[in-house]
This record gives sequence, C-alpha cells and structure tokens, in this order.
Amino acid sequence: MKLRPHNFLELLFCALLLLNSNLISQEIFSPVTDKQGWLNIGVGPGKVIEQFEGSIVGSFTYASNRKLVTLRYIYSKASYQRIDYDEVYPLQLERVTEVSLLLGAMKKRRFAFTSLAVGLGYVEGKSESLNQFQNFRTIGVALESQLFLTLPGLGVGIYGYSNINPQTITYGFNIAVQMGKLR
Repeated sequence: MKLRPHNFLELLFCALLLLNSNLISQEIFSPVTDKQGWLNIGVGPGKVIEQFEGSIVGSFTYASNRKLVTLRYIYSKASYQRIDYDEVYPLQLERVTEVSLLLGAMKKRRFAFTSLAVGLGYVEGKSESLNQFQNFRTIGVALESQLFLTLPGLGVGIYGYSNINPQTITYGFNIAVQMGKLR
C-alpha cells in the first residue's frame, strides 16, 4: 500500500484530534483566570475540492479559563490537469474560502499549548473546467486543532483544520506563526 499525501494528512489530523481531546479533558475544569488573545497566520497543504494544494489560514482567538473562541478565515486554491491514458483534459481550477466561528478548550504548559475547537463555518467554492463555472455556498461543521510552542508574544506550531459540509470536505495542515498575548 502506497501512502499518499492526503492519507498522511488525514492520519495526522486524527492523531492531533485524539491527542488534544485527551489532554484537554484532563484539565478543562481547573480554576485558572488568565485571559489571552492571539492571531494565527499559516500556510500549508490542504484539500480543496478534488485536489491537494496550498492553503492560507488566518484566525483570531480569545481564550479565558481554558475556553476559547476563534474566528477563522481559510483560502485554498488548486490548479491541475487530469491525464487519462492518451487523453489530456483541460486545466482545472478550484477555489474554496471559509469563514468560521469556533468554540473550544485548551491546555497550556509553560512553553507550549494545545487546543481543540468545533463550530459552524460558511463555505464558498468555485470550480472551473472547459470555461464552465460551478459555484456553491454552504454551511458546514468546522473543526480545528492547534499545537504550538510559545514565548510570551510569539509562537510557532501546527494548525490543523477541517470543514465537513454537504458539498465537499476540506481539510489541511499549516505551519503557523502566532502573535499576541500567549501567557
């Protein structure tokens, strides 16, 4: 069995979700009264509609007492050409954007934190082939998982995301930079 990039990303996302759910459940009810806010900006691979290519994620998170609220924006675009045996198909273009509001929980240590959140997301997509455009708009279930190493104002880590909706399932991982009040 050959491990394809999308299989690896699915496996990595599931592992992060499982790790975070266990860590967060252990300390979600601990009394801590710190408030934090940060901005994430990341780039990495993501599944658009049919293809894996690049995605950009921007999010703002406010956290208080290990609970968090995140406003997230994702832009993914892919262009590819399908070739079947002797037949070459025209260039395919796909684009998906998402805006989501998520609620979640986090666990932090001195130099790191992990979080898991779920919410609702508005998704728009566009696919172009043979000069024919197919547009869609839908609402989906948004998921995210974060694992960051942090200093007082700067962090670096992995940002995993997904949106499950009636049109398509988008997901991906980004290497992200985090800026704000992190401790």
